[in-house]
Amino acid sequence: MKRLFTFALLLLALTSVRAQSTDHSFVFIDHNGNEIADGATIEVTDTTVVGEEIQMSIPVGIKNVSGKVVGGRLRHTNPSDMPNGAMQVCAFGGCSTSDEVSVGTACKAGYVSEDILTEWKPTDFKKSWTATFRIEVMQTSKDFFGSDEVKFNAKVLAYGPTLNVHFAFKGTTGISGVKTDTASKVVARYAADGTLLTAPAKGLNILRLANGRTVKVVVK
Repeated sequence: MKRLFTFALLLLALTSVRAQSTDHSFVFIDHNGNEIADGATIEVTDTTVVGEEIQMSIPVGIKNVSGKVVGGRLRHTNPSDMPNGAMQVCAFGGCSTSDEVSVGTACKAGYVSEDILTEWKPTDFKKSWTATFRIEVMQTSKDFFGSDEVKFNAKVLAYGPTLNVHFAFKGTTGISGVKTDTASKVVARYAADGTLLTAPAKGLNILRLANGRTVKVVVK
């Protein structure tokens, strides 16, 4: 009986270790394509002015290194620590300003997300803070055309690497010396059905930027 009990405890311990292990289907990468270690901390100090917004963006991407199609999304795990402003999470084909979770999508092998991975739009530069981002591996299913997709109610299958980002503005009394990123300026906004919008509308908004990129944003 004692041996059986000991075996049961060992099995429980092994199950717990397996459940807490990190799934490495996706990795964080820098601008040179180098993998960023799980749990690493980077500092963001560059400030960009886009229109009337002030942004501090993370120069990091996400890459699928699994060799197969994998569903993924990005979660911001400690929103309560943000001192001011707004956080927009952009990854895996879309952006979201609510729920601290990016839009999920199925990614082919070798997929690399475009910057901006996410950004902080501060209103008070007198404070700095550290945000933690975690990749989640999501359940995929087939759509009407037989393509893989991550549905809105998809399950989280595993937890990927984490990245700590420390936002720190250089200087605390002003925003002099910042640069204007005209390439990221929104030049057109469309609804999901292609209708041209003159202002943000509830639901999926498709933004066309001055540099030719398109970004999907969910407005709630």
